[in-house]
Amino acid sequence: MKVLDLDAVRAFVLVADLASFTRAADALGTTQSAVSLKLKRLEAHLGKP
Repeated sequence: MKVLDLDAVRAFVLVADLASFTRAADALGTTQSAVSLKLKRLEAHLGKP
């Protein structure tokens, strides 16, 4: 069983709440591209519908 990356889940929640990758990145103190990569990996881990 793979462990879920909680930082990626946190990034997902912030993107959803703030409706912006850039604002989520600012809130996390990282770059937009890092947030995008976290969500890409989360999507790969969970699978696409």
